[in-house]
Amino acid sequence: MAERLSASLQENLLTLLCFNKDAAKIIAGAVEAVYFDPLYRDVATRAIDYLKQYKEPAGEHIADLFEDVLSGKDKKRSNFFGGLLRTLHQNQGSVNADYAIDNLTKFLRLQKMRSAIQEAAELLQDETTAVASLDEATEIMRASTEQQAKLFDPGTRLSDAKRTLAFLEDDDEVFPTGIRELDLRSLGPVRKGLHVFIGLAKRGKSWWLINLGRRAAQAGKKVLHITLEMSEKKVSQRYMQTFFAASKRATNGERKGFETDELGRVTGVTDEKIRAAFSFDDPKAARILKQRITKFQTLLNNIIVKEFPTRQLTYAQLVAYIDGLEHSEKFIPDLIILDYVDLMKVSIKDFRLSLGDLMGQVRGLAVQRNLAIATVTQSNREGLDRKEVGEGNVAEDWSKVAIADVVMTYSQTKAEKQHGIARITVTNARNEMDGLQILISQSYATGQFCRASALMTGEWLRQGGMLDRLPSA
Repeated sequence: MAERLSASLQENLLTLLCFNKDAAKIIAGAVEAVYFDPLYRDVATRAIDYLKQYKEPAGEHIADLFEDVLSGKDKKRSNFFGGLLRTLHQNQGSVNADYAIDNLTKFLRLQKMRSAIQEAAELLQDETTAVASLDEATEIMRASTEQQAKLFDPGTRLSDAKRTLAFLEDDDEVFPTGIRELDLRSLGPVRKGLHVFIGLAKRGKSWWLINLGRRAAQAGKKVLHITLEMSEKKVSQRYMQTFFAASKRATNGERKGFETDELGRVTGVTDEKIRAAFSFDDPKAARILKQRITKFQTLLNNIIVKEFPTRQLTYAQLVAYIDGLEHSEKFIPDLIILDYVDLMKVSIKDFRLSLGDLMGQVRGLAVQRNLAIATVTQSNREGLDRKEVGEGNVAEDWSKVAIADVVMTYSQTKAEKQHGIARITVTNARNEMDGLQILISQSYATGQFCRASALMTGEWLRQGGMLDRLPSA
């Protein structure tokens, strides 16, 4: 049975429902008649019905709504309603609408929390199904805590200079990518936003996320790297490579660089020698790494890598883990890297729809926690034979792209892969320009997603990038 409002709050709300047009609309859209005492409930129901039909509070017509009661044979009931209606008339000029609505908001939040506790408790009551229902119960409790602080917020009136111009003081914080052409245009991951990178299988998507983690940590930000595909050991190895330009095995090689014009546009390619600082197969590697970890401890302390089994991590578990990390480690991430959302647990029955819903929840998490989230997604089989991967080549649900704030694609022909060259195209950017195409040189052997970059011009594109005519490496 639902809890009731206090008698004084009930009378205040009834007064507003009957006489205050602005407050009545807010209250009518939020309150349920069941929260009123039975006799008050009748007034609330009739007042709300009148408001919905005539778009105005009953006001002086409130007595007309109760003519059947006031002139009825039940004198006790008639006297009660007569007295109540007179009280509402007398109070119409003295009720503080903001105070009453604020108290109603607190009451509704309390009811939602109580309802969530009861629903979660019922799910966990049966010991045989409690473990299986734990995620659902956790999600119910999480949702109950996400109520708005106010029942109604009208938004920003543009004549309110303080609120309208708040964007000048609190601009969106964008995280660096290490690619000059993207960073100049603020196209890295952004707080309260979702950053999606699309590419072919086994073609550098995870290295892109490692690159983002490194750059954010170097900027003094805290990074939580969730891996659902690679092990924590493998991800840790890659971070050691990217931070310290190390290779797995002793090797020296050659990669392509770029010739550019005064505007930073690519005009040609050059040959450059690649040399690792040291390799992991060096007998001294462990000592070298320990020394560097000690030296850069403050920097490396900004990154936590956590592995979860593929297809086992639910959204509720992700939220619970983040909360636990804050509680136990006092670690609140600025950037969450998800490698990758497609490998989280979703309904197999409605896989595409569930995946799109999950992506929406993930972006909602970024908004709620004021952090940035970066993930990758795989292009479909049609992308295998394309010279350039596009948004239309995203695997499974295309709504993943529509939900994201910034979408980039990663393309690489066989010739480009041989020479350590790839192309990034910005296909969707809500706040900045899209359609931008950037050529990058890479050295995965030494953990470098991008060694150099340059803008691709129309002439370069018309010539097929000149890269397909390069000799095999």
